[in-house]
Amino acid sequence: MIRCLVNEVAEAFDWDHGKLHRFCKRRILAIDCSKMFVQRTAKLWREFGGPPASHAPQLTLTVLYDVIGKVVIDGTIAPYGCNERDQMIALLSHVQPGDVLVLDRGFPSYEVIEVLFAKGIDFVMRVPATRSFPAIKSFLKSRQMDGGVVIVREKSSYREGHGPFQLRLVKHKGIDGKSQLLLTSLGRSEFSTSKIIALYRRRWEIELCFRLQKSDYVGHGQFHAQTPEGVKQEVYAMLLFFAISRHFMAAAAKLHKVAYRDISQKGAILTVAGCLTRLLLEHRSQHALTLLQEVLIRLSRRLERVRPGRSFPRRSFRPRPRWGPQGRVFDPLPEPIG
Repeated sequence: MIRCLVNEVAEAFDWDHGKLHRFCKRRILAIDCSKMFVQRTAKLWREFGGPPASHAPQLTLTVLYDVIGKVVIDGTIAPYGCNERDQMIALLSHVQPGDVLVLDRGFPSYEVIEVLFAKGIDFVMRVPATRSFPAIKSFLKSRQMDGGVVIVREKSSYREGHGPFQLRLVKHKGIDGKSQLLLTSLGRSEFSTSKIIALYRRRWEIELCFRLQKSDYVGHGQFHAQTPEGVKQEVYAMLLFFAISRHFMAAAAKLHKVAYRDISQKGAILTVAGCLTRLLLEHRSQHALTLLQEVLIRLSRRLERVRPGRSFPRRSFRPRPRWGPQGRVFDPLPEPIG
């Protein structure tokens, strides 16, 4: 039920604010996995397992994420040693025609490309230079920076009726100065080389989402369930809360004419956490509306710090201090008058 609510909030976000969060008029989605610790119980060890030297069981959370809107659309919870590509394929039902899927190096395979072509999904995926498709070796020898490649299934695993696939390969230097190879189905007429590179870099937002989920004030330290169903409930509840906070951020940006990307994600989570229960329990509509207006004003004022000489704002996921010169820090929202 909670997982369905995550989907509904994501759909509501796209309905209300989606047109403002596009790249070349396309919705950009990313899928990635993260390992998460859970409580040490026999039931959770049997359900999720973990690495041999781990002190506690770990689950695999795979998330479908809108990297422009910064909204979780769906997620799967699986054992530690699950096949990440299978989890990715399970999330493709939420990918719509016209969306672009961005994937990291762990996902490229013949099977994944076949599924994406069969569903008509455009993609940009990073592929390794070694131990990869044979066509990539030929591309590297040609010293091209942007060219076409043909991906053909190896004879040892050939299945009739699949492939070959006509794709495009883009080579560029990443932020760390190392070469990166991006395999894509997007054509040059719509997406130039620079746009493909800029599109892939947007994938970093899903890494920031995982980092935020593991922070001290909202992440692993808050999980207390000792049964598999309880763990799933808590994880999906966290994803639901993230989706709701993004909806608040978009509403504040639209109402108060603030850039959505400038609103502090950490500030939004702390603000929404402090008011959500009051909003849900408030039976007087005028009081709830007044409280909601205060929340949106506060969100519009909590912006990311500017990073001097950087193209992106500074993002801090540290918990705010609890004590200051005047004693304990406590900044509640005002009670409605009347």
